[in-house]
Amino acid sequence: ESTNMIGFGESSLELILSPGHTPGGVCFYSPEDNLLFSGDTIFWHSRGDARHNYSSIMKLHDSIDRILGLPEETEILSGHGKETTVAEERSFLGKRG
Repeated sequence: ESTNMIGFGESSLELILSPGHTPGGVCFYSPEDNLLFSGDTIFWHSRGDARHNYSSIMKLHDSIDRILGLPEETEILSGHGKETTVAEERSFLGKRG
């Protein structure tokens, strides 16, 4: 799997494909800052909505597992609600292997 980076100024973000809520869903990850912008993929103690006709619960679960594989201190900023961390969401949502 190739790494896609988006650069701006002297900073950059890794683009992580995260389909599920929507087919083209993405997250933006800053390893240097231990920060993930998760959009509607993962929220505080919850996953994104997959009830739409364009959504896929299986792909959403795969995307969440990918996020939960990041370092545990990674802060997650979602599209809605309060911030969380990978460690907190691992303990709440678990990792489905």
